[in-house]
Amino acid sequence: MRATPGIMEVEPMEGPQEPPRPFHVLVIDDDPHILSQMRHILEKQGYEILSAASGRAGMSLLRQQSPDLVIVDLELADANGLDLLAQMKRERPQVPVIALSTASEVSVIAALRQGADDYLSKPIVPEEMAERVAFNLKKGHQARLQAGWMERLQQELAALGSVREVARAAGRAVDLYQLLQRILDHTLHAMRLDAGILFMADDSELIPLVHRGLPQAIAAALTRRRLTWNDPSLRPFQRVTGAILTAGQSEHGGPLSQAMAYPFSAVVPLWHQGQRWGLLEVAAEARRADPDRDLEILGTVGQQFALTLANLRWHEAAQLRLRKLAVLNEASLALTSELDLDQVLATVMMRINDVVGVEAGSLLLADEESGELVLRLLLGGKTADLPVRRIPPGKGIAGWVHAQGRSLLAVDARQDPRYHPDVDSYAGIRTRSVLCAPLLLRGVSMGVLELVNKIEGEFGEDDLRLVESVAALIATRIEQSRFREWASQFALIDPRTGLPGPKFVMRALEQEIARCRRYERQGSVLLLEVDPRLPLSEAQWRDFAALLRSAVRHADLPGHYRSSIVATILPETDEDGARALAGRLVEEIRRAGLQGPDGTALAEHVRCAWVSFRGDVSGPEELLAQAERALEQA
Repeated sequence: MRATPGIMEVEPMEGPQEPPRPFHVLVIDDDPHILSQMRHILEKQGYEILSAASGRAGMSLLRQQSPDLVIVDLELADANGLDLLAQMKRERPQVPVIALSTASEVSVIAALRQGADDYLSKPIVPEEMAERVAFNLKKGHQARLQAGWMERLQQELAALGSVREVARAAGRAVDLYQLLQRILDHTLHAMRLDAGILFMADDSELIPLVHRGLPQAIAAALTRRRLTWNDPSLRPFQRVTGAILTAGQSEHGGPLSQAMAYPFSAVVPLWHQGQRWGLLEVAAEARRADPDRDLEILGTVGQQFALTLANLRWHEAAQLRLRKLAVLNEASLALTSELDLDQVLATVMMRINDVVGVEAGSLLLADEESGELVLRLLLGGKTADLPVRRIPPGKGIAGWVHAQGRSLLAVDARQDPRYHPDVDSYAGIRTRSVLCAPLLLRGVSMGVLELVNKIEGEFGEDDLRLVESVAALIATRIEQSRFREWASQFALIDPRTGLPGPKFVMRALEQEIARCRRYERQGSVLLLEVDPRLPLSEAQWRDFAALLRSAVRHADLPGHYRSSIVATILPETDEDGARALAGRLVEEIRRAGLQGPDGTALAEHVRCAWVSFRGDVSGPEELLAQAERALEQA
């Protein structure tokens, strides 16, 4: 269907109407003051609040009440917050979870790895909490709607499959275009007619689909173009067909009889369930004995044509919707992969173009210092030798979308007051229409995704929703990439073990000490040393490190501290817990049968020691020195 020309401004990520009931938010924290504060903030926003003071109670409410969003503290007394988060995402993957942390970068990264959708730092800022809760509720609601939409779509396609099975059983072609041709041929043969043509009706055009018996010149002229039917200034042929299609009544005579001098012709509008689907015109070289009866029979035949056309249009729309959902799924998988960011973005851009089909497009990211938009990627995946293109803040359609954080669909872009030829133009292309969406993350734009000149038809709201959804995924992936870049500054990977290096160990331990000091908690650090006189190969070191990673909890942080020493930071772990883990690790090494270079059991050459601490230690250096002294005595 063609879009009505004009300009449409749309709030980002809007979809179907919100459900009438208020959103239910589950908050899990063992601090009564924080629970009360969160309840007060969120109830002012109109949400229904479910609260739990322990991880066990929180999981029970999650299973019984099915909340729309969960906020969980990562430092619970009865449960490890990261393990609890992982369990929630396993049991209720569709429910957004916001991790409540102490602003520790390490805990934030760990939470995101466990599947957290967002995070909040303590102390709580009411405005920030309200904004992030609203954003994640909206995102989760969109995901549930999309899942329901996908389920209904599969049911519809199953129903369409039944229709096609009936056609196959009747000996007709399964392809709907072929089915239309077979129906037309059968009609012409059974009624002894000589020519016929079938049109499908669009909002304002007739689209020729199949024909038979037309002179070559007329057939070529009709099948090369669409015919506008609802404009009063049209030629007689279009006025006649338009009037018949609008009135919904079959008529004797018609353009074919005029063009080919046939003594009999009839035009039959194809209506189904109160909607116009197309037009059938037939003609005969001989006069008819009972033209009125023929017209009545053609009206019945027209109902079959209308039903088939409805199925055809419905099938094409369903296939397009499936392709768009497939793009969203592929984009989500690509954007959560470990591939290079530019490679991922190029793949996603090309898949969008496969479905939407445009002449040009680009991805522009915001420069945090200057506020300018900087070209990152052109449609087609070109990332090398790009022209230096920087868009000043607020300039052009792209600048406006970024500044406002709102999507824009301009069917006639050059008439839009925000259009600027220096910004909204592409080499060798005359800009007609623009679809531009911001890369929104927690309500802040990180850049824009812009598409120009849809090749077939005009941009519509389905295109807008697709681009907005992909833009939101891209924004999340970019932030994750920035997190990884930040982490790499202090988490250089040791080439032998594949574990983060000494800088990571020091920084993570420093943050764990600060957390223990702030919340009066206890933690431990465990050292494992392989006899330095034993020259392990790189493969043996990697086997050792892989076993270590599989044996510790998700919340634990292993790293290569020194040449032969691996340190593991154990949050929320007292001395007894550290001792138990140390014994389990040695037993796992023995059970795995790891060997040293001399063929002896590696477990015989490993010693371990641990130190538990609270927030009263001066720093990681003092703590690691204590652990090394304990290791010497082990």
